[in-house]
Amino acid sequence: MTQGERLFFGVRVTPDVSDWLTGYQAALQKAGVRAGNWSPPDLFHVTLLFLGVLPSSYRPLLAEAGRAAARVVGPFGLRFTAPGTFERNRILWMGLAADEGLRALTELHRALHTALDGRLPAPLDTRPYRAHLTLARKLDTASFRTWADELAQGGGRGRAQRLEMPAPSIRVDAFHLFASMRMGGRLVYPVLETFELQGAGCGGG
Repeated sequence: MTQGERLFFGVRVTPDVSDWLTGYQAALQKAGVRAGNWSPPDLFHVTLLFLGVLPSSYRPLLAEAGRAAARVVGPFGLRFTAPGTFERNRILWMGLAADEGLRALTELHRALHTALDGRLPAPLDTRPYRAHLTLARKLDTASFRTWADELAQGGGRGRAQRLEMPAPSIRVDAFHLFASMRMGGRLVYPVLETFELQGAGCGGG
């Protein structure tokens, strides 16, 4: 089997937003939401395109695709909104506002997908792009539903009060090619390459 790296394109989260998300995780836990694996702050990101395991020989192609996509979209803002779940995979995520920023992010995803489709060893995911930031894995979905039901029924006081604070935005001037690997038994996402946005216009924020 060919050795390779597990790779993806994504957007980094700024330190202030990382701090806010960490506080949000703590508030969810205090409100009774349980998960087996809460994302640490240094792994917070929004995935643009997951690539899978690729030999290093594909790095020039990925760099070419990244540069081409960076010419499509100019800097934009992303605004976080509310949590949700992928229940089948037991993932808890933070969603993004459906505004110009999300449209710019989706355009970046589309440009990367178009540049690489049919040029990698395995087909790219063709499901609709659902931009999100993963807050936790191995979610106890019942505990999240209980919390969400309490809010829906007007129980936004007491334990859920902390979660009503407005979410911050991030300014996206670049995106990155990341590797996903274990170092010292710990999952890390080192940045392999950075692509500064150079397109005309600006999406949101």
